[in-house]
Amino acid sequence: MYPIKYDPEADALSWKINSLKYDDAREYGDLIVQISYWGFPAYAMILNASTHFNFLKKRRENFLLDGVGV
Repeated sequence: MYPIKYDPEADALSWKINSLKYDDAREYGDLIVQISYWGFPAYAMILNASTHFNFLKKRRENFLLDGVGV
């Protein structure tokens, strides 16, 4: 199992779905899915994550200090 990572500067959640290398990417609004050569999802990212998950709004405020990640 791969951990979900949150980048407060980019306000993005990302996670590796499996160990396949990705060949293509598909975008569905704020969701980006990178697809392997065989058509399986390999990596995913949610942009503007704090707008989709309320708990990240508070966490993002804790990470930022004068616009610089802590």
